[in-house]
Amino acid sequence: MNLKKSDKIIVATAIAVLIVAAIGIIFYTYSEEEEITPPATGGKKYEVTWVKDEGSISSITEFVKFKETYDKPFTVTVNTPPGSVITDVHVHITWQDDYTKGLLFNKGEDTLTAIITAPGGESKTHTAKGEGNETLDFYINSEPVDEIIENVNDSIEAEQKVQEEYQGENTATFGVNVTVEKGEKLSLRPLKLLNYFRDKGNDFTFEITFDYYYPSIVESENPGDNGTTLDLPQDNTGTQTWYTMGFPGKN
Repeated sequence: MNLKKSDKIIVATAIAVLIVAAIGIIFYTYSEEEEITPPATGGKKYEVTWVKDEGSISSITEFVKFKETYDKPFTVTVNTPPGSVITDVHVHITWQDDYTKGLLFNKGEDTLTAIITAPGGESKTHTAKGEGNETLDFYINSEPVDEIIENVNDSIEAEQKVQEEYQGENTATFGVNVTVEKGEKLSLRPLKLLNYFRDKGNDFTFEITFDYYYPSIVESENPGDNGTTLDLPQDNTGTQTWYTMGFPGKN
């Protein structure tokens, strides 16, 4: 059966329209499925809140001899709760000359000097004659900031992330250098000479306190929030975006 030229054009146009329509349906279905499929994030969400607290370590009482140096370092550590951050350390120094002889203006008072060095290299010095009572304050770490940890399996994993982020900030070691200068002077007078040799050195005490923060980690209580976010593409008006396709037609 022979078709006219005009009939052939109509048939060819109809076939082209069907092909283009089929392609359009396929692309639209694929695009719609791709847009609606949520990202495979999974996991839970935890809120980390930092709580301030104070602590102390056992006081240090030692004896420093003349012409010698006491140089034993001390360490401040917070092991519990895990992930704690030390922010400030306070070293309170007290001492008193335990052997003085002489008149009011010639008592032979000793002079003690204590140099404390923080982990970052900052040094502070206490020096006094006869007796001392002073607190040296040290800044160690910045105050931690509250945060939200997402896409973790449980609270143990959230705690591990906090500990990794603030690793090493729960401990601080200080260098110490203490010396004493004798107040008694060498003399040919027997009594003064005796006083000079009787004075062997001095006791001193460090009382150490510190400020620290520890993390309070709780699972997010947002209604319906399981830690998975579904982002659907949309325009600013919230309306569905449709894609138009061109179809061949007659000229």
